[in-house]
Amino acid sequence: MDKLILKTILITWLAILLACIVTFTCLSLFFPMTLSNMFFNMGANNLSVTFAERAYEKDKNINNLSILIDRSIFSDDYTVLDKYGAIFVGHNDFAEFCEKQDAGKPQGAEFSYRGYIYGSVSIAKYEKQGIVEALSFAKGSRPPEIDGKVCYSFLGGRVIENGDKPAAAALKERLESFNNLDYSWLITELGKI
Repeated sequence: MDKLILKTILITWLAILLACIVTFTCLSLFFPMTLSNMFFNMGANNLSVTFAERAYEKDKNINNLSILIDRSIFSDDYTVLDKYGAIFVGHNDFAEFCEKQDAGKPQGAEFSYRGYIYGSVSIAKYEKQGIVEALSFAKGSRPPEIDGKVCYSFLGGRVIENGDKPAAAALKERLESFNNLDYSWLITELGKI
């Protein structure tokens, strides 16, 4: 009698385990964004980025790419951000997507979604490939009076945080070349390194 009960319990647990494995496998194959959202809500950011990447690779949708970029920024996953950031800004619908994101921002705000993305991806380029690549990428942030300020401020903040003198000198030189834009506050901070 005891053997029958133990056997039944074991079979039940194995069936539950198998059902969980099959469910997880199906979700990861067919609904990776669902898993990404679940892991993001649980605070498992690295797993969230992994499944957001799968979701984007599955359908190449700009909305999924945006989620992937935002979650990689949130989790400081510079490898993914470096890889997909240039894809995002090069996407045919990027400008329209940024306009939709900025639609609710206050009038006169010196911040844009485009500048936020360029700044974040520039940081990833700096962390993974160096200041030369970061500056090359940042050069594409337009218009420079709005997006450039955000982008170069992000990059400057990271260079200052890292205390990277050669990068600070390169960034300072770039900022000084912008004659018509006021980067004096950032140039001053970079000079303190």
